[in-house]
Amino acid sequence: MVAHAPDGGTEHVAEARAGSGAWIAALSPALAAPLAGWLRAAAAGGPVDPAAEAFARALLARVPWTG
Repeated sequence: MVAHAPDGGTEHVAEARAGSGAWIAALSPALAAPLAGWLRAAAAGGPVDPAAEAFARALLARVPWTG
């Protein structure tokens, strides 16, 4: 089985699934409710909240990205 990435790349499904452990470690269930509330508020429009930008930058630094 082959997993297709948004950029058009492919990899074996087992390899793609192996990378999910880092996401699970970085985004614990305890973060789900506050993150969902924050995203709902951000979706309402207006300028980008500096705290939202800081969170996004911290997340990018913590989660290993492939590609």
